[in-house]
Amino acid sequence: MKPNQVDVFSFPVLGHFEQIDEARETRLAHQLVSDIVKLDRLDRIDLDFAFFHRVTGAHFDVRVHPYANAASDVSIANPLAKALGEHHGESLHGDEAKRRIYNYLMSMKPVETFTQFAAAINNHDAKAIAALMTADHVFVDGLANRVQGAAVMEAGWRGYFAMCPDYQIRIEQVLAEDGVVLAVGEAGGTIDGVSWQTPTAWKAVIRDGKVAEFRVFADNKPVYEILAKRQRSS
Repeated sequence: MKPNQVDVFSFPVLGHFEQIDEARETRLAHQLVSDIVKLDRLDRIDLDFAFFHRVTGAHFDVRVHPYANAASDVSIANPLAKALGEHHGESLHGDEAKRRIYNYLMSMKPVETFTQFAAAINNHDAKAIAALMTADHVFVDGLANRVQGAAVMEAGWRGYFAMCPDYQIRIEQVLAEDGVVLAVGEAGGTIDGVSWQTPTAWKAVIRDGKVAEFRVFADNKPVYEILAKRQRSS
């Protein structure tokens, strides 16, 4: 029988807050991981220094009790410094990382403007809506009808709020890039006592902190049906 084939049972013992790692197979003298700050005077190897250590592998025989060969082995160290990766510099200080951070910060400003614009709509504050528009602001509805001018659109929003006094938009998700904000959600309200609601998407072009273009993509059929009923009754 060889020394490294001697098996011992491992029993739980009190260690007084010390790491117990005594049940192990015979091998070359070495340090345990818990002793990395203490010099091993038997083989003069310290784990603070990267070096190769021999490790004996466990055998294939299996026991129902704890197996001594399963004692922890110190993994092999690599004393050679590896070369930097091809894009190591870019990952830390490269232009790509800076560009991503810059784009993220820049996208937050248009989103903030869009959020303020949406809040002004939900507050039915036509004056605040107009204040967030550029002078040449363009509004495009779901049928591609275009209205240009902040003053004209301020009057248009006042008229719409009068027709639909509880008009609200609910935004579920927002994406932004290069000053363009895309949002999806729902819009709805009540016209002539009839409630309506429809899935809606919005596109806003932000320029200098203001909305230069506001485009609505929605199925306006519910609104048109209510308006058509109003015309027939009149």
